[in-house]
Amino acid sequence: MTSPLSRTRSRRATSSIAVRVAHTVLGGLVALGWLLLPVARPGPGDSAEWRGKGR
Repeated sequence: MTSPLSRTRSRRATSSIAVRVAHTVLGGLVALGWLLLPVARPGPGDSAEWRGKGR
């Protein structure tokens, strides 16, 4: 006997779940980057100038 959930689920359910998981992971990475942004910014006494390889 099949469960009631499997009868109502469409064939696209697995792809929909994969999209939801990918969206959650991406959102988590963006949130983590947003929280770490103040830590990565230079302080008042630090120089914000980027120096390339040649300098």
